[in-house]
Amino acid sequence: MAKFFILSITIGLMFLITLSSLSSNKLVEARHLLEETSPEVPKLSEPEFPDLPNIPGLPKVEVPQFPGFPSVPKFDFPSIPKPEIPDFPDLPDVPELPKPTVP
Repeated sequence: MAKFFILSITIGLMFLITLSSLSSNKLVEARHLLEETSPEVPKLSEPEFPDLPNIPGLPKVEVPQFPGFPSVPKFDFPSIPKPEIPDFPDLPDVPELPKPTVP
């Protein structure tokens, strides 16, 4: 049991040492990035596009008139008779049971 405890502590320390060594290199490299200047990018002039040729439009096509949909006769649903529900019979009164008392 003690072996696993020592092993876990050793792995944890190795992990921390690795992270600290990696992060220290990044700080030095970041300082060099701040000191360097990037080259200026020249501004380009807007390109001139040639005029597009005039394309004649398509002729209008006459669409024939659709005669319409045939009318569907309205269907009259027959009336549904209301069912006669018998009266619910009265249930006899349930006698009240004595309630136990808790001391």
